[in-house]
Amino acid sequence: MTINDRLTQLWALLADTAHAQKVLTYDILGQMLGLPEQAVGCFLRPIQDYCKFHNLPQLTALAINEIDEDEAGDDNFRADNFGERAQVYLFDWLSVKSPKPEEFLKVSSKGTHEMSLYNRWYASLIL
Repeated sequence: MTINDRLTQLWALLADTAHAQKVLTYDILGQMLGLPEQAVGCFLRPIQDYCKFHNLPQLTALAINEIDEDEAGDDNFRADNFGERAQVYLFDWLSVKSPKPEEFLKVSSKGTHEMSLYNRWYASLIL
């Protein structure tokens, strides 16, 4: 399976998670995709870029770090994260055609906003 194929797989997983109105931790995503937890962010970035480019709610807001009950000030509990997740939950992801692997590449190479460069995150995954 190529990296771009995994992006498509991750998109479907996140869209299904949105439909169920759940969240997934980086650890669980890593286990589901067969990746180390530290590599999950490299896969989330192109999806984030795709959502920004197409003015979609941030599907990646459903991916969170482990929640530590002792850390009430953790980013996972910020009000804007709840707002982002609410937008993701309310959006009809089943009406959006799942992006093809090469579509992530096109968007990431556009350089708009803070778009990641494909070569940068691709290189970090193959090293």
